[in-house]
Order: sequence, then C-alpha cells, then structure tokens
Amino acid sequence: MKKELAGNRIIKPRLHRHVAWIRPSDPTIEQLNSILTSPLSKETSAHDLLKRPEIHYHDLVERGEFLGHKDPSVSSQVEILVKYSGYIDRQTDEIKKLKKNEQVKLPTTIDYQSIVGPQISTYTFQRHLLGFCVI
Repeated sequence: MKKELAGNRIIKPRLHRHVAWIRPSDPTIEQLNSILTSPLSKETSAHDLLKRPEIHYHDLVERGEFLGHKDPSVSSQVEILVKYSGYIDRQTDEIKKLKKNEQVKLPTTIDYQSIVGPQISTYTFQRHLLGFCVI
C-alpha cells in the first residue's frame, strides 16, 4: 500500500486501480533478477518488490514500471514509507493500545501489598501504594 505525503503528515492512500505487476516472463526481468538476492519466480507487485532491502525506488523507475517523481526527496520518502510501513503500522497499533490502557482507572481500594509474585513491579507498587515515582 503506497502512502502519500501531505505537508509533514503521512496519509494512507486510497486503493488505486492501477498496480504495476512484474512477471518472470517480462522481457526485462534479467535486469531485475541481477539485483534480487533470489530470482523472481512468480508475479509480484512493484510495491512488494520495493519492500525488499536490495530493491530501491530508482531501480523500478529505471525499469519503467512507473514514472518517478521529479523531487528526489519525495522518491526517497515513498521508498522509506513502503519499506517500513509494516513497522510503522505496528508502532501505531501499539501507541493506540497504550493510550487505551492509560485511560483505565485503577480502584483506590486495591491492596498492593497482597499481590505476590512477578505480577506487579516494584515501580508500580511504589507508585500506587506510596504515591510517588521511583526514577
């Protein structure tokens, strides 16, 4: 899934109708296979190829899969966003979970001293029982 830049924000794009596909039977596949760590054996989207560490945006533009952007910084951002989109999405999900957990209110009647074992950290115990943070 490609992403577009709008100012400093990242916007997930709408699904596009046109997707560039690379097939093992393409006439210029040898040029691409010379870059790949393992030759292409099945039809693959340009987007999925760009996720591979050995493939760069300019490799696909030079091959004619799509038109490159005139501004090299935009091309660089596209490559970074595609290559790291999985990590970015996981971190975004993690942030959402943490924000949700921060909203959970703990009852003031919890007896923290009665909790035994690794279920509660010393930090949490001191923070909630004693009312201060340990650094």
